Amino acid sequence: MAKYLLYVRVVFFALNLLPFCFVNGQNVVNNGDGIVINSGAYLVIGGDYINHTATQDGFVDLDGSMLVYDDFLNYANNDVFINVEAIPDGLVLMPSAQQQTIGGSHETGFENLHVVAGTKLLDFDKARVEGVFTLASVFDLNRNTLEITKSNTSALHYVSGYLYAETDPIQGLGVLRWHIDDQLGFFYVPFGSGLGNYNDLDLMFAVQTPAVGNGYVDFSTYPTPPSNAPLPDNVTTLAPFTAELTIDRFWVIDATQAQKPSASIEFSYTQIDCNGIKENTLKAIRYNDDNSTWDDWGPDGQIDITANTLLTSQVASTDLYKSWTLTGQTDEDFIFIPNTFSPNHDGENDVFYPIIGNEEVNEYVFRVFDRWGTEIFYSTATNEGWDGFFKTAECPQDVYVYILEYRSVNGEKVHKYGHVNLIR
Repeated sequence: MAKYLLYVRVVFFALNLLPFCFVNGQNVVNNGDGIVINSGAYLVIGGDYINHTATQDGFVDLDGSMLVYDDFLNYANNDVFINVEAIPDGLVLMPSAQQQTIGGSHETGFENLHVVAGTKLLDFDKARVEGVFTLASVFDLNRNTLEITKSNTSALHYVSGYLYAETDPIQGLGVLRWHIDDQLGFFYVPFGSGLGNYNDLDLMFAVQTPAVGNGYVDFSTYPTPPSNAPLPDNVTTLAPFTAELTIDRFWVIDATQAQKPSASIEFSYTQIDCNGIKENTLKAIRYNDDNSTWDDWGPDGQIDITANTLLTSQVASTDLYKSWTLTGQTDEDFIFIPNTFSPNHDGENDVFYPIIGNEEVNEYVFRVFDRWGTEIFYSTATNEGWDGFFKTAECPQDVYVYILEYRSVNGEKVHKYGHVNLIR
């Protein structure tokens, strides 16, 4: 069967009309031919565009505009679009108010992609935009990756809607992959939770010191139940932090350059994510993959409770690991330490120990010393106290020093010390 190049050329003479070829409500199935759309020309497809493979594979040489009102499906052995310029000039517009799918069995590499109205569903492992991705709809990443290959901050042009990436690591993360390379600037990723019609999970990645070498940064986010499960795929525990005071959301910011950039990060969260945690105590934490800990950096950040955002200070390239979340700090722990006790066996105030409220404490150590610095009591159990003896002998009436150490429910290491009067 012969193959042909379809040239979309429409000549016009008056009224300043744009040239176009309109396929009204019909699917366009390319069974391996080449389509050339010249600069200034429009190919308007009222149904699906379906690209198939054959002797030369279906391809589109796009210098004009291609409007697709239904699904864009690529089953050829190529990325559909060829002869992409250094500054891509071809535009694919997907303007339907109904759901439209980008899918097939092979990646599509768009020149410029503009999605308007309705919901767009990414239904293949990856799609790529070589020029500008303009977002004016809901774009459901659907456990897949949308790749932006230009490193300038305007390569993602946000108008309205949001990127939806609310699937967890077990289901597969939805990812925006941005080739930031060694560029400086403010890179905005308009994530949304789906609870509204806008980007309520907007993420700002402000590069302050450029990376060394080219590479991309993967951005993703997902919600969790109060248990904070599942954890990001490289994380084994939240310790020393706890699920009770960690918001029900994680972010993934995975930089792949030879030397990562340094950047400030602004996280947006929803009220549901907070799950009762006091917003004005929120700070950012990240998981160090090299030593498997959350607490060697931070908690850090400036909270804005009116905007539901938290802005970190500059994160050094050596601290820019990929798994992030926010943790809260409680009010000062309710721990009462008496200043006097009388171990006279009358059943009242016979034992000296900190009285702990409902707070959960970990790594608890309680010590008592005499005035010469001798340790006369030691315990790691919150329900044990000093009975006024050292070994088997009663200690004399005097002033003693205590030291209390523990890690609070929010992961903070606490040290308290003071004096207690032993009265006989």
